[in-house]
Amino acid sequence: EREVQKEEEELRKKMEKKRMIPMKCHEMDPHSFFKLPYSPKARAFHTITKVGDKKYIMFGGSDGGKKKYRDIHVFNYDKDKPTWDLIQYAKGTRVIPKGRNSHSTVHRKGCLYVFGGI
Repeated sequence: EREVQKEEEELRKKMEKKRMIPMKCHEMDPHSFFKLPYSPKARAFHTITKVGDKKYIMFGGSDGGKKKYRDIHVFNYDKDKPTWDLIQYAKGTRVIPKGRNSHSTVHRKGCLYVFGGI
């Protein structure tokens, strides 16, 4: 156990030198998956952005072909009752992003910023 701690400390120091962020891997129990009453269409090349402790925003992506999505979904992680919600653009919204994939998103001060994509 002490050797493992020593190895982890050495690795952490190396990563700090290279300005890398250490990550931990969590094993998931395949029996803990369950179907939700509503979930977004399957897609690829989308983004999921963490907002707070238990909320994730999904934007864009594609069906793997030519269809590109511009919808926004929010996943609310509640251990007892997780949900997906489709967010509607407010009436009168002047700028609605075009459907895109292979983009980046970041959440800052209540706004979701979308960068690039095709």
